Amino acid sequence: MSYRPLNFLRAVALATALFANMAQAEIDASVQPTFTEKLNLAGSLRGSYWNMDNNPTGSNDIGVGELWLKATPQVGEEAKIVAEGWVRASNISGTTQSTGRLREGYLNFSQDAADFRIGKQIIVWGRADQINPTDNLSPRDNTLLFAETDDQRQGTTAAKATYHFTQTYHFTGLAATAIWLPLFRPNVQPIAPTPGVTFTENIPKGDQFALKLEQTGQDIDWSLSYFHGFDLNPDLSMTAPPPPVLNIALNHHRIRVLGADAATVLGRYGVRSEIAYTWTEDAAGNNPFIKNPFLYWVAGADKTFLEYLNINVQYFARHISRYQNPTTIVNPLEQTVAVQQSIIASQQDRFQQGASLRVSNKWLNETLDAELTTVYNATRGDYLLRPKMGYAFSDHWRGSLGANLFRGDKNTFFGLLKNRSSVFAELRYGF
Repeated sequence: MSYRPLNFLRAVALATALFANMAQAEIDASVQPTFTEKLNLAGSLRGSYWNMDNNPTGSNDIGVGELWLKATPQVGEEAKIVAEGWVRASNISGTTQSTGRLREGYLNFSQDAADFRIGKQIIVWGRADQINPTDNLSPRDNTLLFAETDDQRQGTTAAKATYHFTQTYHFTGLAATAIWLPLFRPNVQPIAPTPGVTFTENIPKGDQFALKLEQTGQDIDWSLSYFHGFDLNPDLSMTAPPPPVLNIALNHHRIRVLGADAATVLGRYGVRSEIAYTWTEDAAGNNPFIKNPFLYWVAGADKTFLEYLNINVQYFARHISRYQNPTTIVNPLEQTVAVQQSIIASQQDRFQQGASLRVSNKWLNETLDAELTTVYNATRGDYLLRPKMGYAFSDHWRGSLGANLFRGDKNTFFGLLKNRSSVFAELRYGF
């Protein structure tokens, strides 16, 4: 959800005043912390340049200015409030566009062996490196220009309760989590304007819930999870009158996901694996406009050489249940939509496999760092390259250069994103 910047700043100011009053009640009159200490306030000012917009509009040479703020004031001994958001101004094609967003805003409190979070929050599941089959709860806004891809994550309204068995049953590191999500917010995807085609996204209503049993702090960390809710990524279908006007509906269907992950250390190697099976509404596999059920698996290892050189390699595979080749559809219009649906859903083939590689290193007393990430789809030959370099000028100032490069045939996932390839530069002041 986006807000006008002025209204967003007013909301931040009101929340800040409330947090300060709450915190003040707990402070000894003889000690007067600063305003930012009361709020435990942190943030950053960022300026960046991008040669290409993340939206497929053809815009280029984009300047972005941002203010990020995060406050985590303590409320009593067992509770705190977490609020994080940003305001930004972008100059696109000579026009300044301003937006603001509250990424997270929730109350966190504890009672004996239980922890609770209520409000808008980012919930990340999975132990694999960036490719996470069980990560189905919090959406991303893939249209936003951010140097750090995790900044695209957005909070979702949820009530989360975690019970730690350690304190009562002496199971070290064992915890159970239950999550209720009353509102659905999907991933935001860039959609290229297409002559003669309109797009309508249907946002479903209904409860979602998730359960997780997790073990940490032992030789092997692991978890088992279950999610029952809506797909963050849409399915494409035609709801249309015939040409020259074609209406494509973006529908988010119900899914059920049973997942597991595990991580351990073997000598100097960190080893991890994550697997999930997703049931969809097309159990028979005969509807080309709804994803088929599928199994998704990731396994990998990493090792640090010398002092800072880290190499992380992963293998991933996806098996589609009751696979149907969309190119066999007789109606040419339906076939075109079904093929596009199979591309964005990564269901073009019954079995798909590939690998990811992330190499990172640091120099000059950790002030200079560089990283190269690549994801290669061996089945279709398309791939992503993401090089990035950063330098810390001081404790507060940091600069970075990077690129997002997509390559492949136009009928592949990364090839479809080829026109969104970009390079960027960012200067950040943290406080």
